[in-house]
Amino acid sequence: NLHFKNFGSFSYRPIFLDIAPSQEMLSLTDKLTISLKKLPWISFNDQDINKKIHATVATFDIQSKFQEIWEFLVKKNAELEFDLGNIAILKKEGNKWVVFKEFPLKS
Repeated sequence: NLHFKNFGSFSYRPIFLDIAPSQEMLSLTDKLTISLKKLPWISFNDQDINKKIHATVATFDIQSKFQEIWEFLVKKNAELEFDLGNIAILKKEGNKWVVFKEFPLKS
């Protein structure tokens, strides 16, 4: 179960929904990170491992309109709750993130 509580940003890119992670989600992300670190073709640094759990809303080419987008979003109620149905691993292709592999979760 995901609880989104507010919009946030990292400087002027990206804008995201902040997730209030449950203990189950923190445990799941820890286990996933441990498993992914074993793959030779994926590298992590401390910043990657300690990342803020979030859902990106906008990221590329928003700097020129950041303030306008931000002012619109902060007026919105960002209190949302969803069930987590899958985990997707993304990879960057050019300027876009695309789904590399998706794993459905048992309900």
